[in-house]
Amino acid sequence: MDNFINPPCPVCGDTSVNEKYRFRYHSGAVLDRLNISFNDKVKLCLCKNCGHHYSVPRLNDFLINQYYSLDLSEYYRSDSVPDNILKKENEEIVELINNYKAPGQVLEIGCGNGFLLNEFKKKGWECLGIEPSEQAVKFGKEILNLNIHKGYLNDCQCRNNSFDLVILMDVIEHISEPQKFMNSILSYLKNDGILVIGTGNICSLNAIIARSAWSYFGSWEHISFYSPRSIRFLLSKVGLSHIKIIKRSYSGSKVSNLLSLIKNIKIVIKNAIKEVLNLLLNKSLKLQKVGLSSDHILVLANKDEQDI
Repeated sequence: MDNFINPPCPVCGDTSVNEKYRFRYHSGAVLDRLNISFNDKVKLCLCKNCGHHYSVPRLNDFLINQYYSLDLSEYYRSDSVPDNILKKENEEIVELINNYKAPGQVLEIGCGNGFLLNEFKKKGWECLGIEPSEQAVKFGKEILNLNIHKGYLNDCQCRNNSFDLVILMDVIEHISEPQKFMNSILSYLKNDGILVIGTGNICSLNAIIARSAWSYFGSWEHISFYSPRSIRFLLSKVGLSHIKIIKRSYSGSKVSNLLSLIKNIKIVIKNAIKEVLNLLLNKSLKLQKVGLSSDHILVLANKDEQDI
């Protein structure tokens, strides 16, 4: 079995693509843990049909499942308390949701330590989390006194139509079959429930100028890169037409993100100079990673016919 596959578009299944550019994931930890090597650059493909961006090649499903079964993730945060920026971000998300929905039952898939769920709990929500990391589950249960189950969505034994709110924060970019995944999620959501998705926006100004240095290219765990267009397409394919997309900072204020963008532009210029020197002088100067800056989207969708 080949370790890598060249899949069609994970959102619509189409095989007609444009190659935007090539990049190297900033970390090879996933391959190291699986004892696999890959020396070429990865293609960033743009689906001509739905506008979705995805990486080619990617690890085959057997290896992806093997990696996650090791209870590993490069994106697991071991913080014992959320930093002030993350806490403020979580509080803003809860406040936003409470404008649309009275407290009820909330399910967060890939909840990590449970910091976001804890903010919902403070506002009167009945919380359930699903998280594959044993360490994160232990923290959420013992320190935050949250109801978190270790495992994945297919391990969930919840009743259908039982949640008022289902949350996916920085999860969807890891999923190889997003339509199948979304249909499973929607089965747990009440008819008047709300789905919330947070992910990077590859069509943001920061992502466009950063190109291969964009932070969402940090790990082989990330195989899909969404934009407002492609996330709308995905949700429409699973029957959701009432969708609200909020372009926002991943963290920090508008001012701090503007300053980050200016800093990132300087990094991009330096990286371009290094690439020219590498080509002309046969050097191997390491490129600097570009940080996040206002390149996150928060997506709200519901199953009923009322606009959000």
